[in-house]
Parts: sequence; structure tokens; C-alpha cells
Amino acid sequence: MVEFANREDVERWLEGRPQDVAVALAVRSALRALPGIMDNDNATIRRSAIPVCRAILTASVAAVGPTADVKRAALSAHSTVQAVDMGTVPSVAHLSADAADEALYAALLSDAASAAANASAYSATATASSSSAAFYATYDAAASDAEALAEAGDAKSVFQAALWSFETGDWDWSPFVERFLDLFDADPTVWGFWARWYRAHLEPGARLDWDLWERIVREMSEDDWTGKPEAVAARIAEIEAIHRTEVAPPLIRDEDAGLFRIKQDPPVAEDTLRFARERIEFAMDTALAATSGNALTETSYEIITVRLALTRHPADASLLAAAFYDACLSLQTNIGDRYPEDTSLINLQNALYATTEEICEQSEAARKRCARLAGLARPSPPTRQDRADAPEIAEAVASAADEEAQAVIRGDAQIIAEGEIVPKWVRARFTNYVTTIVLWLDRAKKGDARVAWLVKRMRAMIVVT
Repeated sequence: MVEFANREDVERWLEGRPQDVAVALAVRSALRALPGIMDNDNATIRRSAIPVCRAILTASVAAVGPTADVKRAALSAHSTVQAVDMGTVPSVAHLSADAADEALYAALLSDAASAAANASAYSATATASSSSAAFYATYDAAASDAEALAEAGDAKSVFQAALWSFETGDWDWSPFVERFLDLFDADPTVWGFWARWYRAHLEPGARLDWDLWERIVREMSEDDWTGKPEAVAARIAEIEAIHRTEVAPPLIRDEDAGLFRIKQDPPVAEDTLRFARERIEFAMDTALAATSGNALTETSYEIITVRLALTRHPADASLLAAAFYDACLSLQTNIGDRYPEDTSLINLQNALYATTEEICEQSEAARKRCARLAGLARPSPPTRQDRADAPEIAEAVASAADEEAQAVIRGDAQIIAEGEIVPKWVRARFTNYVTTIVLWLDRAKKGDARVAWLVKRMRAMIVVT
């Protein structure tokens, strides 16, 4: 059993352990200390809340996935937060830098040890309760995290535990937590993301959206972070919108090539994909050939949706799964309404669902994207404005993408421009890919009228999607 009674105990436990373990322990202590920011005046809170939260968010992402770009983002968070008057929470501010750079490992160990002590100091001062009760309660929490880290062997698992998972006696940190969240809840347009982010850490087993958090860390520029809270919130909301509607492998920036490319998902066994394609093609052909008058034709939404994926992306597990599930959901709505309750249609729906499940069993990315697809609005024909703008938008961003991404963007634009029926996954992919590039262009070319037009049009298309 791990027991921490002082800083030296923590340092001894950390000695020789992997860096991500030390970072995770430090971040968890920082999360406990974070509500101590409420001991400041309102002006200091408003000025320091985003830099401090950004530092902790970035450090946590660095702990669970310390890629080179995340480490760079953590260093940036560190340099920015050092320049801000943090009031009573100085130690929380510098954790992210220590998560970022191997050369700062020794400093990290010191910070991991001191974060728990600082958290107890905040609570003792702020609540006027027994300093010893707060002190030992905080070290008990760190010891609980240490046990979880030692048992699991990875940093990510420790974040699944509630921040406070023990009896605190006469020491109660909840008033500060409530005041802290009340600050966010009072203006959800500005602080809504941070409220959801912090609440996710409070309950054991809560859903921690590491994919979204990593995306925010990677895609937010220094200019994005240093704007007014309203501007920071708007930028995060755009990233959340892209993430929420992402049903295809995302675009990522290849800094070495200076271009956007499509991120490759882990492969799914070809046998699985081949069986899925053959099963769906057979079920479609059977339904189309049925003599029962089921009203299904080659121009039906479900057939167009599946044919596009089979023709253009036969080896892409995520897109096959998304297209099959899209068509399955459509049949679920339309059978008994637009279509009669025909056996061949029910068999097609069952085949679409079963093959989607088989692919998702082998692909976590496909499973997540299908879940997002279910949340998209029902498909509607593109507007006249969308049809006119799509090819022009595609050409405007083409030079920022590599050949593969260019081909996808142009192909999707053509479908939107020419088709009365546009599958949800095509519309979502087009808006996400173009928006990813446009938002990057907006940062790189401030004041460019052409880019401003692109931003306006793509924001409108995101809402429609």
C-alpha cells in the first residue's frame, strides 16, 4: 500500500518511474488544486482561468499521449501562463512545461511532489479548516493515484478515478468546487467547455474525451489561446463542431510537407472488409430485384449512400461502416413509411447493421464515427447556395492539401454540386475537411477577404450538417 506523508515520500516513489506517470500524478494534484483559483478577485480569476486550465489540459494530454506536437503545445502553454499573474495558484501554472520536455524531468519530479502540498495549502487557507486535515487528505489522494498508476502501468487509467475518493472528515473542498463551476455555468457560451472538462474528472468512470482534448491542444494556436475568453470559446466551439460530426478519417497538418493529409486509421483485416462488401452488395441486389414492389431503386438514398462508399472507398473501414450505418438508419426510418415492410428491405437493413458491427468490433475509430453519425441531422437536399459554392470552396483550399486529400475534397464537392441526394457522411466529411483547412488559413492570413468568405460559408455549412 502506498502512503504519502510528505513531499519526500512522493519524490521517493517517483524516482525511476516513467515520465508520463509523474506527469499524471502532478496533473491530478493540479486538478484538485484548481478550484483554489476562486480565492482571487473576479478580475484575476477572469484573467488567469483560461491560462491555468489550458496548462492543466495540455499537461494531461501530454501525459496520456506525449507526441512531439503535444509537447510543443505544452511548452507554449507554459511560456504563456508564466506571464500571467496567477494570484494564489502559481504552482498549477507551470506543470505543463514539465510535461513537455525531457530535459525538465527533474523539475517535473519536484512539481509532482509539490502540487499535492500546494493543493492542501490552498484548501487550508481558503476554508479556514484544519491545515493538517487538508494536508493529509491531499496526500492520501495522491497516494491513491500512485497505487492506481502502479497497478495499471499507464497514465490514462488513473484519470478514470474520481478526484476525491475518500472521506475527508471535517475538511470539505466542495464549496470551492461549486463556486468554481458556478463561475463557468453563469456564462456557458464562454465557459461551457471548461465546465464539461472539469466535471468529467469529478466522477469515477466518467467519459473523458481524450480525442477531443488532444485535438484542441494540437489545433489551437498561440493567437487562439491569448484572445479574449469569448474568442477562445468560439475557437474551441468550432473544433468541437468538427469533432462532433467527424465520420471519416480526419485531416492533419504535415508540417514537414507544409500540407494537410488524411490521417490513416489502423487497418482492419481485408477478409472482414471483403466479406462485408460482398454481403451488402448481395443484399442490395436482392432488394432491388425483388418483385414485391418495395419502392427501392438505384436513386434511393440508401443505395446511393452505400454505392458511393463501395465504389470510392472499398478498403476504408471507417467510411464503409459509416455508409452502411447511415443507410441502416435511413431504412429504419423509412420502412413502413416511404417503403412497405418488405422482407428484402428488412434483410438489407439487418445486413447493414451486422456488417457495421463486425467492422466496429475491429476498429475503435469506426465505432466512434458511427456513433457520431447517429447524432447528425436527417439528410436534406443541398441548397442552391451550397451547390454553387462547393466546387469554388474546394478549389480555394486545394493547394493546402496533398493529392489524396485534394481528390477527396473535389470529389465530395462535385457530389454536393450535382446531386439532389448527398449522403450524411459525404456532407460531414466535406465540411470537416474544408473547415479544418479554412480555420488554419484564417490564422495564417488574418484580414484576407477571400479567407473571411470561406470562414463564413463553412460555418454555415457546419450548422446545416
